[in-house]
This record gives sequence, structure tokens and C-alpha cells, in this order.
Amino acid sequence: MKTKHKLIKTRIIIPLTVLLFFLTGCMSYMLFMGKTNTVYLIVSTLEYIPGSAKATTVGDGAIKVKSFYEKPFDGDILLTVETESVSAGRDTLHLQFDINTDSFADGYESNISNPIDNTYSLVTLPFGIVYNRTLNYFDGVECLIIMLAGTMLIVGIAMIFSVLEKQREGLFSYSMVVRCGLIIYLLICSYILLNEWRHNTRFGMLLSFRDIIRIFFDTGTLFAKVTLMPLLFLAVALAISNIQLVRKEGFRPMNLLGILLGVTLLGGIWTIFRLNSNVSYENDLAYHFTTLLSIAFAFVFCYFECMLLSTMLCAVMCTRYKPPYNLDYIIILGCAIRPDGTPTPLLKGRIDRAVEFEREQFLKTGKHSVFVPSGGQGSDEIISEAQSMRDYLITQGIPGERIIMENKSVNTYQNLLFSKKVIENDSNSFQSENIAFSTTNYHVFRGYTLANRIKIKLSGLSAKTKLYFFPNAFIREFIGLLWEQKLRHLAFVFFLVVGLVGIYCITNYI
Repeated sequence: MKTKHKLIKTRIIIPLTVLLFFLTGCMSYMLFMGKTNTVYLIVSTLEYIPGSAKATTVGDGAIKVKSFYEKPFDGDILLTVETESVSAGRDTLHLQFDINTDSFADGYESNISNPIDNTYSLVTLPFGIVYNRTLNYFDGVECLIIMLAGTMLIVGIAMIFSVLEKQREGLFSYSMVVRCGLIIYLLICSYILLNEWRHNTRFGMLLSFRDIIRIFFDTGTLFAKVTLMPLLFLAVALAISNIQLVRKEGFRPMNLLGILLGVTLLGGIWTIFRLNSNVSYENDLAYHFTTLLSIAFAFVFCYFECMLLSTMLCAVMCTRYKPPYNLDYIIILGCAIRPDGTPTPLLKGRIDRAVEFEREQFLKTGKHSVFVPSGGQGSDEIISEAQSMRDYLITQGIPGERIIMENKSVNTYQNLLFSKKVIENDSNSFQSENIAFSTTNYHVFRGYTLANRIKIKLSGLSAKTKLYFFPNAFIREFIGLLWEQKLRHLAFVFFLVVGLVGIYCITNYI
């Protein structure tokens, strides 16, 4: 117990320490760089009069010119003024120079010197940072992107270790879907931010606060671009699996869920790009509305995309988990049986997986498990699913005294809830950690989430199914999970949209 507690503390302390050092380094860099403010201005060599430029500050005397120079830059002249803080206050930086203006009068050509005065409003912030209000930046502001991207990366990596630890211990829940979705978002967005930082600063260009906010709002659309190829591959794979499913199992609307999801994914991506390229410029209201609509739709789509990808990841992880060989009971989740009362191939797979694990356990530990076939009798079934499974178990050599039936349930939730009561009645010392449930691979994660709802810790045994059947069945389970957590998702989407609108309004109107 102490070792586990120590492991948890280490898993938390190490990333927090790394994050603290990283943020401290970024803040120190910005404070160091921010004590000066550099203004760049490119002027044409055809107009500029060499040596005419000068830089002065007027105001509270809080900021002074530290250095000023001009040099050739890509065929033009680059004027560079570096200022530094002296005390608290506001000043105006005047960058003045003369240009040639050709004049034609009475047939004679003459050059007239025309003075140009560029002004910049500067203010000294706490810690002596010089902020350029005119250009909306301070030296080192680009480090904000690195700081945000690095924080996302460190938190994402720390969460990966947390999820892997949960997977090793068999602690699967819907919160794992949220964590994996957040990991996907954090890792991809950290890549996007670093790539945008590299792209925007590769020619020595300055980034302003507005540039950083713009990059943040663009992450939704850029996320869709980065994941475009995986989503296209997924959409095509779902369509192919559904075509094969219809050929093998016959046409039913339920057998087209994969195609429907694929079309939805492609439609969502098309809508993001369409909205992004059709922002209205008719007036300010139309511009802001269409821009916000584009931003909000991209973020909401990416949220559900992350939920889909993370659910797939969690489904794979829980099917790969193998419980320890200490099971007292194995619940077998029921499904439809044949008209003659025998198990369908799908149900046989669940029973065979339970029997296979129990025999492995006996060979390794000498311990037998009790089987709990669970499932009531449907209106079109001649016997209960539990009875059908019991009969099949006996044909597999399982003695009747090691089988207790639960034959009242009509869905998976009741399978687990009623089976728990049956086991409690059968066991003198009930320990939920020594109980597992056996079901088809696409259904295992749903079983874990339902077990958490009834506050019982179970391990899942995964039975294989036909490859073409899995995608469609998984989508059905994914939709079921979304519906079970609909209030959580709706609340998140609401606060996400409100937050985006709030940030947009603050950065555009204040």
C-alpha cells in the first residue's frame, strides 16, 4: 500500500516539478526580454533619405531610447529602435525620417524632402516591462505560445502515465475517456502551437497579443486539418466494414451506422473549412457573427472527434486487460438466443471466453470460479438467456453446482445489478474485486461504465467477434455512451461556446 501511495505521489510530483521549472524559465525569459521594447520599420531605399532618421521619447520620462540604427534589409532599409524602461509611466516614441518626393513644375523636376513621423504609445508595466500599446506587444511575448504549448505537452505526457497506470490496474471508467480525449487534444494542440510559432517567427517577425489570440482561435480549424487524413481513413474503413456487414448479415438501418458516422465526420470537416472560407465582410456585425460561428463549430466538432477517438482507444485498452487469476465469480452477459433456445455465435463467444479463462485459472492456481449466466426471457424466446447459457455450460463440462442463474434482467445494466444481488446471496464474504464479467470485445468498456454506476468493481473478459461486425457494434456502443453522459457533454459544449464568445469579445472590444 505504501509502495502504491509512493508511486502515485511520484507520478504527481515529477511532472509538477518539471512544469514549475519550465514555467519559471519562460516567465524569467519574458521578464528579461520585456525590459526593452524593439520597434522595427522597413522603408523603401527609393524614398528614404539616408541619415535622416532619429528616435525620441516624449512624456513622463519613464522610457528612454537605448539604441537606434539603420541597415539594409532585403533591398530596403530597416530602422530599428530599442527602448528600455526607466520608471513607471507612459511615453510616446517618435520615429522620424525624411523621404524624397518628386515634384514637376513648369517643366522642371525637383526633389522635395518630406518629413515622416511614426508614433508609438509605450507604457511601463509591473517588473519594468515596456509594453507597446500601438503594436500590442512587448519583447518576449512570443514565449507565451511556447509556454502554452509546453504546458500542454507536459500535462499530456503526465496524463498518459496516469491512464497507463489505470489500465494496468483495470480501473476503467468514463473519466478515462475524458482523460484520453484531453490527451489527444493537448498533444495535437501543442504541435499546432509550436508549428504556428515557428511559421510566424521564421523571418524575425514579431507576434502581438492579437496574433497569439488568433492562433488560439485557429487551433480548432488547424486540429481538423491535422487529423484530416486519419478521419478520412476511418470514414472509408467504416464504409467498407458496413458494406461487408450488409452483405453478410442483410440490410437493416442499424447496419449502416458506420456509413452514417463516416458521412458525419466528412460533413463536419467540410463545414469547418466552408465556414472558415466564407466569413462575411459586409459589416462588423456580420463579420463577428460568422467568425464566431466558424470558431465555435470547429471547437465543438474537435471535442466530439476527441471523444470518438478516445472511446476507441479506451475500448482497445480494456479488451487487452487480463484480470488476475483469483476470480470467485464470472458473470456472462446475455444477448439474443436462437429460436430453438441455443446460444447464438455471439453469445457462445462470451460463454467460451469465460470457460477458457476459468480453466486457465484452475491450471495456474487450482481455484475454480462460479459462473453467473445473466439474461431474462424475451417475448420471442422460448427460454431465458440464462437458461440457454446454463445448458451450454453443462455441455462444456461445467458442473451444475458451479452455475447460478440470473434470469430476470432485460438489459446490460440489469445484468450487472441483478447478478450482484445473486452473488451476494450466494457468497458469505462478498468481494467485488474477485468478480469478472464476460462479453463481446466491443461491449467490454460499456460494461465497465455500468459497473461503476452500480458501485461495483469488476474485471472484464473480452470475447472476439467477426471483424466486419466490430465497427458497427462499437459505434452503437459509442452512441449509447454519449447518450448516457448527455448532460455532461451538453454542459461542456455550452461552457465551451460561452468561453469562446467571452474571450473573443474581450480581445476585440477592450
